[in-house]
Amino acid sequence: MSVSKMKDKNGKPVKDKNGIQKYKVKINYKRPDGSTRWLTRICAGKSNADRLEMQLINQYKDNPKQDMTFKALVDYYFVLKKNDLRLSTYRKKQEHYINNIAPYFDNILLSDIDIKKANNWKITMDNKNISVTTKNSILATFNSFLNFAVENEYIEKNPLKKIGKFKDANALEKSVNFYTPEEFKKFISVAYAQAQKTGCYDYYVFFSILYLTGVRKGECHALRWRNVDFTTNRMYIKTSISQKLGRFAGGYVETRPKNKSSVRDFTIPKILADILKDQMYRQQQTITDWNTDGFICGYFHPLSDSQIDNLNRKYAAEADIKKIRIHDFRHSFVSFLINNNIPVTEIAHRVGHSSTEQTLKTYSHLFHNLDEVSANLLNSIDI
Repeated sequence: MSVSKMKDKNGKPVKDKNGIQKYKVKINYKRPDGSTRWLTRICAGKSNADRLEMQLINQYKDNPKQDMTFKALVDYYFVLKKNDLRLSTYRKKQEHYINNIAPYFDNILLSDIDIKKANNWKITMDNKNISVTTKNSILATFNSFLNFAVENEYIEKNPLKKIGKFKDANALEKSVNFYTPEEFKKFISVAYAQAQKTGCYDYYVFFSILYLTGVRKGECHALRWRNVDFTTNRMYIKTSISQKLGRFAGGYVETRPKNKSSVRDFTIPKILADILKDQMYRQQQTITDWNTDGFICGYFHPLSDSQIDNLNRKYAAEADIKKIRIHDFRHSFVSFLINNNIPVTEIAHRVGHSSTEQTLKTYSHLFHNLDEVSANLLNSIDI
């Protein structure tokens, strides 16, 4: 058994993407046929490596590899993935596991998890009073555990692959809702009138940023003045804020964005730059020792999610237009770009998608709307 620092061919320390030293953990275990094998695992951080070593020793001592329990697999998964997953993702997986997977599989051996047990679990989940979206999120977490087991050769195949996703037989086909520019003008006019009345422009600015940049709600919450360069009119997305994790950290948690491609920068339109300059001026007039570390919306702390939802509903009602979800402001932004023939590569960059395929998949129906436009354009060719 050993724990050793990883080094490259030049003898330099090997670190993960967060700059944490990587360690190699090795243990020797006995297989069912009596032969012995060395098991090697990679882990970031000395404390994690020591903990992993003890876990592997306890797990494999007097037990062949095939007798690993599901709980032991998940414990190992969370040790290894702690520095790789976003905090919100890590905790969501823990919550799914504790509440909806562990009660049914914790003490079962991996080799005993088969399609029958998987289907029985799915039937149990189908009877729970939770949304289909949440059920499929739990299923995705379960899949990530068993795919991990396959990758590490604990099992040959993932039995969940054959049970399919949860479905709502009565649900209508999912569609993406959005505001047209005309509808948004009505919405934001109400928001601006309310801001003038109360003297609080934070929510007016927040909704303007959502619609004119397509950033995610958490990314908008995390925007500080240092993330905007008015010389070039560029906005820099570097972090995200989750208030759902507030119960763990006293209000909100600031993390890296959803994925690597979510760290991005882009040019903002002049209309938004002017809105932001006005917001900065108002803050500088009222806040002593104003500096660029302050949040653009709220300055001292992010705006309340619940208040944003309340005002979203209020503004839509007063503007006499349909109400859309907060995330649909992002869809509105993408819809506007698509309908103005902006290349999908540019759209994918601006919204922080990992690939153009993701953009095409998410907004495929909007691209289909361009079919008639394309046909009419071709009909105009005089041949």
